[in-house]
Amino acid sequence: MRKKQKGAVPRSRNDFANLVRDLEQDGSSSCKKGEADVRKVGGPSSSGLETSLANSIEGVPESPSQTALKVTETDAKLASSLPVTTSEEVPKEGLEPVLESVPVIPVVLEKSSGVLPSSALEPAVRELQNRVEDCDEGAPFILVAAFQTSLGRRGGIAIYWGQNGNEGTLAEACATGKFSYVNIAFLNKFGNGQTPEINLAGHCNPASNTCRAVSNGIHACQKKGIKVMLSIGGGIGNYSIASAEDAKNVSVYLWNNFLGGNSSSLPLGDAILDGIDLDIEHGSTQYWDVLVRNLKSYSKRSRKVYITGAPQCPFPDRFLGAALNTTLFDYVWVQFYNNPPCQYSSGNTENLKNYWNRWTTSVNAEKIFLGLPAAPLAAGSGYIPPEVLTSEIIPVIRKSPKYGGVMLWSKYWDDQSGYSDSVKESI
Repeated sequence: MRKKQKGAVPRSRNDFANLVRDLEQDGSSSCKKGEADVRKVGGPSSSGLETSLANSIEGVPESPSQTALKVTETDAKLASSLPVTTSEEVPKEGLEPVLESVPVIPVVLEKSSGVLPSSALEPAVRELQNRVEDCDEGAPFILVAAFQTSLGRRGGIAIYWGQNGNEGTLAEACATGKFSYVNIAFLNKFGNGQTPEINLAGHCNPASNTCRAVSNGIHACQKKGIKVMLSIGGGIGNYSIASAEDAKNVSVYLWNNFLGGNSSSLPLGDAILDGIDLDIEHGSTQYWDVLVRNLKSYSKRSRKVYITGAPQCPFPDRFLGAALNTTLFDYVWVQFYNNPPCQYSSGNTENLKNYWNRWTTSVNAEKIFLGLPAAPLAAGSGYIPPEVLTSEIIPVIRKSPKYGGVMLWSKYWDDQSGYSDSVKESI
């Protein structure tokens, strides 16, 4: 095991992952101050341990059954002295130590203490290193503060881009650092034997191949770790799936033109998108599940194909209900707007919360997002003032193990309102 450098505080997900990897490899190492023995008590296999704990550091548990570790040693005095000096804050309620039989100084927190900056862990790690510095080759250790599965999840923001030429370029959207996912909207003509067409409003003209330049923006976003999907469907367009064979043909087209297959046309240039987003709001109600199965089958090749969807909040969704039942969706951004029975209205948050619970307990997807209009004029109804979202809704919905964050329609409207700036620290 490589020796830890005194005072070198792990600051990133990779740093913590490396420490966990050391623990896995050297769990039997002994130290004058005690045995180091990491015991897995639930969750993913050993190969996924480092990922689970690294995710935990950022407060984003992978699932309710994530790897859990317990702690035996406490030091409340040190915990009470931890500074609170940075804007990189994470919810403090529910934070708990998760190490067992490893030299550790857990962070003891009171539920009423508000938030804990990530930098508050640094003194504890330094003190821990001081305690084990005289061990042979350095004792295996790590300080991990993980959130309970029902509290403290951090989410991201998904944004739709492409339906207003005044919203800036795709690269500019990703350069803001506010978005984790971008849906390019829309491929709104396909199926029934039609030649598919993409509509990016005032951004470019597919007929003259000027949309191929969008590939520069896709590359720029992906370099920042942002997932970029092509959204098919939308509120306006001529699309439908007539049969299982039609669904297969559409999936082949999407694979070849946007997902890394073989095509010379490439409407958005040479960039390979991360996946396909289904925003199906009219047309046929059948065969979308067949399309999803066909698209997901391409994940068996060289790279993963993400499947995302934007159903309406009434449950089940008329168009995507069967597709969602395939359990193949990675992310689902439910549209909690333009649907009075399940949206926020005049200070009433109960309908939204009730339907959120229904979606998160009924749909088997990796993450579910609260879809909202980014400005009052972005939708006919369902706009939530930022202060209501951050104080009354997010603290409740983030308790779900499937909480992924918020989806906003759209980049243009977000530019007008500054909505994402108002809510990003709370999501």
